Amino acid sequence: MKNYIAIIKKFNSHFVALCPELNVSAQGETLLEAREQLKDAIEEYLEFSGEEKITSASLDVETLREFSLETAEVY
Repeated sequence: MKNYIAIIKKFNSHFVALCPELNVSAQGETLLEAREQLKDAIEEYLEFSGEEKITSASLDVETLREFSLETAEVY
C-alpha cells in the first residue's frame, strides 16, 4: 500500500487521526489505536472506491487549516 499523510491530534481523552489526501479519519483511545484505526479506514476506503477516486477525495485547504489550527496537542 502507498504511504499517506496522517495527522493525529489529541482531543480531551481520545486521539483523532486524519488522512488529508483521502479525506478519511478515525479515532482511538490511544495514539497507536488511532493510527491503526486510520490505517484500517484507509484500506477500506481504497477497497471500496478504488485508486481512481483518490485525486477527487482530498480535503480542501480551508478544512485542513481549520483542523490543524484547533486547540489540541499535536503528535
